Amino acid sequence: MKRKFIYPRFDEDNIIVLEVGESKELKVDIINCKEEPTEELQYSSDDKNIVEISDDGIITGVSVGKANVHSFIYGKSCYLNVKVIEPRKVRLQYTSNGGVTLLAPKNTVEAFRVAADNQFDFFATDVRVTQDRKFVLYSDETLAKFDEEDYIKDCTLEKLESYIYDFISQEGIREYPEAHITSLDEMLKCASQNHQMRLVLRLVDETFIDENNCLLQDIYHLICQYHLEDTIRIASPFKDVLDSFRNISSNMDMGYICDNAEFDDINYLEKKHFMLYWKYSVSNYDVIDTLSQKNIDVDLWNVDDKELRADLMDWPITSVTTNVILVDSSTQRENHKSKRRPLEED
Repeated sequence: MKRKFIYPRFDEDNIIVLEVGESKELKVDIINCKEEPTEELQYSSDDKNIVEISDDGIITGVSVGKANVHSFIYGKSCYLNVKVIEPRKVRLQYTSNGGVTLLAPKNTVEAFRVAADNQFDFFATDVRVTQDRKFVLYSDETLAKFDEEDYIKDCTLEKLESYIYDFISQEGIREYPEAHITSLDEMLKCASQNHQMRLVLRLVDETFIDENNCLLQDIYHLICQYHLEDTIRIASPFKDVLDSFRNISSNMDMGYICDNAEFDDINYLEKKHFMLYWKYSVSNYDVIDTLSQKNIDVDLWNVDDKELRADLMDWPITSVTTNVILVDSSTQRENHKSKRRPLEED
């Protein structure tokens, strides 16, 4: 029989971020150890001028920089990268891109339930118009994911809701046999029953610019029906759509979605009181810094790399949009399997 070695493993991401003066207790799993360890865990930091670590695994940020902390037992070790930054004025927030799509189909109630378990601050979803002028949550123009050639705009809501996901959009085991293409009404109902959720409705359907522009009023009325007008944010890559919605509601939070590296229309955002959702790969630090000085919020999308997410902690942004899991412990996946609760509050 092959011998199983006992070794330690940090129950954390491969990198964590601390502010100067902030402390955090680290947790270490002892792998392949079925009984109480006969040795004590030992800890060390490779740069105590940046990160200190106590004998019981509590790390403290000392000064700005990066360092590695180590844990030792039975002659084996594990390490964790730690980045220390200056204290932020406002906590960096996280926007879920269609829910946690690593574990459930995108833009479904199930995906947002997992996102709620993962402590996201915002829940972004794409809104499209059906043939019968209803609203459905779906990112693509066609049903290619279901091996269908039909366009969303050519299907009724009833037909679309009959499509059951038999796959996970990224990785993982299929665990939601009833997950289906979701209507905006269904998602708003769930959000109204869970005060943790703050939806970002991304109006990505180009028909909102012209022939379906009048339906923006219907979306607003639907939001008001569930009393969510003070918590929902409207976002779109189309300025005409945003301007039209601003004429409908002068108070709702709104944001402009941009994937252009040449963005410089700061005056537009300032005049309209819009925030900016900017694609990270084309973003510009200097422009973001200028926006910050004008108190204009910026969300960078999509930031799925954990180390990159850590590097952005000291950028003058307010949030990042991501597909990844935030609560990334060894038990998180099992926890979400066992809960199976609706998105409503208890």
